[in-house]
Amino acid sequence: MQKPLAVSDREEERREEKEEKEEKEEEEEEESLELKDVLKHTLEEVRMVIPGVQTLFGFQLIAVFNPTFKELTSVERGLHLAALLFTIMAMGFLLAPAPHHRIVQKHSVSRRLVNYASRLLRFGIAALLASLMCDTYIVCQEATDNWQVALGIVLVAFAFLGTLWFLIPLYERSRKRSNWDVQA
Repeated sequence: MQKPLAVSDREEERREEKEEKEEKEEEEEEESLELKDVLKHTLEEVRMVIPGVQTLFGFQLIAVFNPTFKELTSVERGLHLAALLFTIMAMGFLLAPAPHHRIVQKHSVSRRLVNYASRLLRFGIAALLASLMCDTYIVCQEATDNWQVALGIVLVAFAFLGTLWFLIPLYERSRKRSNWDVQA
């Protein structure tokens, strides 16, 4: 009577192992895209980020016309100016691939163009991160009236966003490359 239970347990273990293996294979499964599709996806990613950057820019512009803006310290006003400049840089980086494509390669797509657009997207996100950190410091400093607390919050926010936007993708890319090396 105990044998069927043992066999059943082994079968269940094998079934679970097989399911886990299939799930892992599904996670690792990728589909190669044609260059035009890669560029299309990259430009779509840029289009998703641009409205947020434009909204941030609008708020940054109107902030200087608020009567309380003059109450900020010169350092805080300088940080706000830096944030504004970082936002302008972010918009420049994010918007550059579209006119570049229209002017340089209107009827074609190259690996160079895709790499250029991807690089500018990363630069744009980095500039956006810098802008957000400058403005976050100003808001936290005003809210707490304590520069150490404000700086601590900025560091936590920077670590959080930097991890999500850069470290995790870089880790995944390096993991993927090491898997390619193992398979080769």
